[in-house]
Amino acid sequence: MANQYDNLFIHIGLPKSASTYLQSEIFPNLDCLNIPRFDPNINKLFEDYFHRPSLDYTSDVNALLSQSNGQVIFSNERPDIYTSDSRLRSTFTQMYKHLFPGAKIILIIRRQDNFIESLYANMVMNGAWYSPLFYIGKKSYSMRNPKVMRFPTVNLDYLDWLEHVTELHSLFGKENVLVLPFELLTESSTKFVKKITDFMNIPYPTSLPPAKKVNNSLCTGAIHFRRILNRFINSETNPFYFLIENPFRNSNNNLLKTISKYINFNYPLKYFFRVNCNKKIYSNKIRQEILHNYSNSNQLLQKLIDTDLEKYGYINRSKM
Repeated sequence: MANQYDNLFIHIGLPKSASTYLQSEIFPNLDCLNIPRFDPNINKLFEDYFHRPSLDYTSDVNALLSQSNGQVIFSNERPDIYTSDSRLRSTFTQMYKHLFPGAKIILIIRRQDNFIESLYANMVMNGAWYSPLFYIGKKSYSMRNPKVMRFPTVNLDYLDWLEHVTELHSLFGKENVLVLPFELLTESSTKFVKKITDFMNIPYPTSLPPAKKVNNSLCTGAIHFRRILNRFINSETNPFYFLIENPFRNSNNNLLKTISKYINFNYPLKYFFRVNCNKKIYSNKIRQEILHNYSNSNQLLQKLIDTDLEKYGYINRSKM
């Protein structure tokens, strides 16, 4: 059984960090068994574990891994464990260790300021209306309805990658954990994939599709525009409260997504409404504050994983 665990690779998928690209374009083309993200057996195994963690799931894991004599990989993406509570993140990590004690881990990290920006844009596209400053705890609103918080905010204390990697090393062993920066993929997809195949000890795929963006970024103006519309259409605090449960809500949301994706609102917002839409959602000052918050831990992290994170801007050496 130890050999089966040794051949198991788990991709812990951070949201907005190439998880969809890996799941749809890379893992299916590798010389290994790729267990789909929404595999019912995996989902049932996790659900059973959370309800009855004291039970022995060895037979269930054996059945899952017996599908292949070679390497097996599956990707598990849970956005909430990186924005809500570090204890939840640790619970998932402990679950992986309990169910798959000899597995090897693949973790893709992303520079924290860009990570937060991408998370915020995704929240807005899914109906959130609050401001970028509120999302990171720098602004507050008077909430007349607690349901407004169904869109989570991010707690900056939980985005310390050093803490996460250190826990993975302690549970699985440093040699069994591969940590790659998302920025390496944008720099060279070939080098990025080569790191993964070398770690898995499998050949580099010969028929790999060309690198592409699976989820295209929106212009800042489209995000601002969509956030304003969300206030009136999707938010529990809008002045037309009866619209919330109307049968056209999903249609409205899909229509807004289409408009936001294909129309660039930067020009009209700037010249007609005096809204300055920069390329980045957060100002340089806020981005520097975010990076400064993690600068020391990112310096320690680059030594721990033997990767130059400074060249990707993870380390802010300016004085605040």
